[in-house]
Amino acid sequence: MIEEGVLENPKVDMVLGAHIWQPLKNGCVGIKPGAFMASSDNFSIEIKGKSAHGAMPHEGIDCIAAASDFITGIQSLLTRTIPSNENYVLSFGKISGGMKENTIAEKFELKGTFRTFSIEVKEHIEYQIKNYLKSKELTHNITWNYELMNSSLPTINDHDLALKVKKSIQNIIGEENVIPFGPVMPAEDFSEYCMRVPSVFFFLGTGDEKYIYPHHHPKFDINEDVLYLGTASFTQAIIDLLK
Repeated sequence: MIEEGVLENPKVDMVLGAHIWQPLKNGCVGIKPGAFMASSDNFSIEIKGKSAHGAMPHEGIDCIAAASDFITGIQSLLTRTIPSNENYVLSFGKISGGMKENTIAEKFELKGTFRTFSIEVKEHIEYQIKNYLKSKELTHNITWNYELMNSSLPTINDHDLALKVKKSIQNIIGEENVIPFGPVMPAEDFSEYCMRVPSVFFFLGTGDEKYIYPHHHPKFDINEDVLYLGTASFTQAIIDLLK
């Protein structure tokens, strides 16, 4: 949308956005200035070895052993190369490889994601992943390929605009229902707006005793009866900002 000129014709002064959020109670809004949601970098790694009989692993190159070494080692490495006051997370969501229980696998695939609120830490993590994979070439004799599948920047709310929007929402749902919330590690490509114009993103709470499953859970659902509060929040904020 940005590439197609959505911010240019007409020129956009500010952007507001919202996301339903199950961890917040129904009818509440979570908002804060500054860092609100993390960056997101989703990647795929293929590690290649040499197939052999499982009873004679010395005749092959065990890519599964190399992958296991990498998964545990990269986590430890990051704890010693990223300042302890920086928030980040690296998670592997998919690992797959091999064809049979008694065969050394020829290749192994890892898929994962890393998140942070700092561009410098974001770049550092990717550098360390690639550099650590290079070290596995020496220790395990494997080859590898790293692919960044998609990437988004951290969502950083404009300070002054966030305070104005917060006040507007408080006027319609009550101060007690507008909660300083975040930052959180999930990501949102709304961040691309934040990097270009003053922008604010907030959460609309949809959680209660019935809707207990978190986002991305197979049983996730929301109470649609609270969605009107999102529309009301946008409307009130726009009215106040245009005064």
